[in-house]
Amino acid sequence: MGIFGFSFKKDKPLPWDLTSDGELVTPALLKSSVYDDMDVEITLNLLTAYGIPSDKKWTKKTHGVDIFVPETRLEEARELLAAEIQTEDENE
Repeated sequence: MGIFGFSFKKDKPLPWDLTSDGELVTPALLKSSVYDDMDVEITLNLLTAYGIPSDKKWTKKTHGVDIFVPETRLEEARELLAAEIQTEDENE
């Protein structure tokens, strides 16, 4: 049991996309050398919320985190991160 009687379950990562041959799709670099932990977590959670599998890897060379997505979803992920945030007032 967690803090104050609550337990938190960690969501399982989305399964990586497969090719028609059943092989894993090649990872493509989405963001390089992210130094802010909050930025990494927000990006990964946003991708997960939109059903895009992702992975992160610490890089010793730059001391940052690289974020990867399947190459078949790279353009979709880029568009998602580039989208402007709309508030409810703007939608009406």
